[in-house]
Amino acid sequence: MFEENDYDALNDVLSKLNFKLIVKLHTAQNTSGLKRKHYSNLDILTNDDFVSRGYEIYKLMPQVDAFIGDYSSASLQFLLVDKPNFFVVPDIEEYGKNRGFCFDNPEEYMAGPIIKTQEELYKEFEKLKVGIDDYKDRLDLNENPGGLPREFVESVLAEVTPQMVAQYPETLHFTQVLADYIGTDVANICITNGSAEAIRYVIQAFTAPNGRIVGVVPSYFMFQVYSEMYGRNFVKVPYNDDLSISVDNIERELTDDTQMLILLNPNNPMGNVYSDEEFERLFKICQEKEITLLIDEAYHYFYPKTFIKYALNNRRVLVTRTFSKLFSMAGCRLGYVVGNPEDIKYVQKFCTPHNTNAFAMLFAEKIITTPGMVDALIAKFNEGRNYLLSSLDANGYRHKGEAGNFLFIEPKTDAGHIVERMKNEMRILIKEYPNVGEFGNCLRVSIGEKQYMERFMDSLLKVDR
Repeated sequence: MFEENDYDALNDVLSKLNFKLIVKLHTAQNTSGLKRKHYSNLDILTNDDFVSRGYEIYKLMPQVDAFIGDYSSASLQFLLVDKPNFFVVPDIEEYGKNRGFCFDNPEEYMAGPIIKTQEELYKEFEKLKVGIDDYKDRLDLNENPGGLPREFVESVLAEVTPQMVAQYPETLHFTQVLADYIGTDVANICITNGSAEAIRYVIQAFTAPNGRIVGVVPSYFMFQVYSEMYGRNFVKVPYNDDLSISVDNIERELTDDTQMLILLNPNNPMGNVYSDEEFERLFKICQEKEITLLIDEAYHYFYPKTFIKYALNNRRVLVTRTFSKLFSMAGCRLGYVVGNPEDIKYVQKFCTPHNTNAFAMLFAEKIITTPGMVDALIAKFNEGRNYLLSSLDANGYRHKGEAGNFLFIEPKTDAGHIVERMKNEMRILIKEYPNVGEFGNCLRVSIGEKQYMERFMDSLLKVDR
């Protein structure tokens, strides 16, 4: 986006705003032809320059006011410090053609303003100068919008050392900490790079090409993606017209040649949950027919019921979980699988070496071992949820979402128009969902602590009229 002859103009803009911009070039970048010039407000550093000055990227993060990145995971890790994050992607079309993305629309998953031109960057600088953070609240991706307390994040970052960054991660210590936390043994756990990876490995391990996998739809889309990626036959069980899940319909699809049943509790995106009786019924059928049962509990912190005891006490029952949702660690990527030791051994055969990073495990360990941390986050969530539900009821809004940290809301006017106004005028991101049963085109909102729900409700009442 910038050539060397543009640096003077960039420095002038930075000077007027009283900003200092530090640019760290990629380690693999060829800098042999780089012309060095001193700028008052712009530092362009090679990796060697960066190291020689004693800079460490993770220790710098809490000290800077904003972060500018592209496709690097560092941008996602910066989300933990709860400061403005910008994504400069002028080459996104070319990058997609040459390298590819995991998602059809990667821009949807960039947690900050997307910048493709110099002019757009300058506009974001001006907004930053007057304290405008685009976006104020992200209520569109199911992560806790409040995230972890800033003081906590900074205290953990202070423990990051050059040795930790340089060495390959060791998982046994954290696995033991996690095992103690959930009340089991390390042999029952496989640590993964997010729960999406856990799901992938379970599908690989317990189904065969052309194997039959049954799952409720709509649901987390990666179940179907991985099934099709590995040549499995994904059988969709639709919702009832009233947006409930029929156990009868699921049972009818559990044929003798079915290899796996996938359940989410709570289910994404509707928030449906299974009673003990419903789950026990499906569990017994799976045991009788030797069908592997995968239970995704990505949202279990927001709903107290768990079926993890079935995974600990039976073969071919596995539970996947993630640190992304309540703890807002989506940028760190950490999840795990729980199951019988023999089943876990089989899952681990599909894991790549060092598939989890030390940074993520450090944060996760500090979260679950800090007294009161998890309970405090859950309490804040419950307070926000109760406020939102009562406010919606008081203002005549119908809503649906039995459990989980998300809610469907039937708007009074056009859902698409509301989403755009919330984004452009209120700087709040939410989603529109089409054809949600009797709700029609509705809003889907992530739930967080009370201050975020107050801002959302105030904004909704202004734009939905």
